[in-house]
Amino acid sequence: MSLKQIDAILWRKYLGATSAAVWATNNSQYYFELPSGDYTQFAGKSRRSFIDKDGNQAFKITLEAFDGAPHASPHEVTFAQKRKGAARGGNWTVDSIREGISKAYELWHAKRGPIDQYERLPPAEKEKNYIVIVRDVDNHFHGRWIRGSDFDALPSAVREKLLSASFGWSPL
Repeated sequence: MSLKQIDAILWRKYLGATSAAVWATNNSQYYFELPSGDYTQFAGKSRRSFIDKDGNQAFKITLEAFDGAPHASPHEVTFAQKRKGAARGGNWTVDSIREGISKAYELWHAKRGPIDQYERLPPAEKEKNYIVIVRDVDNHFHGRWIRGSDFDALPSAVREKLLSASFGWSPL
């Protein structure tokens, strides 16, 4: 597999709430949340828009397969914007992060990336853990975990974006 240039990155800092969702210590949350913003621009023309069962604006994108060991198959991920009047109205949820939920993305399973003992990490390491989706120049999407131990090896442009806010998306 050849590496493709990254066109844009979407990120969410791996925080206590994300950890609780991934490790199933919060039984109701199976997603990570992004505060209000225009994530449809990040998804571009590849998104498939619809209204979900709760009346929220939503869209799907497909995360590409991962050829590494172990392999991960392509996977459809749903973004949904909470409707006005709902709890946290305007915020977005991105599903597929909890292992054991049939729609969990293989690369976002607990043992594949996130830290079991997140609360015990040194503060400097906590600040460098992220869940990301990148869009490559061919408009394909790739989901990954960024662990604090791997953070410094990222290109400087990516590190700067991740450190600029705990969530967001940006062209590169």
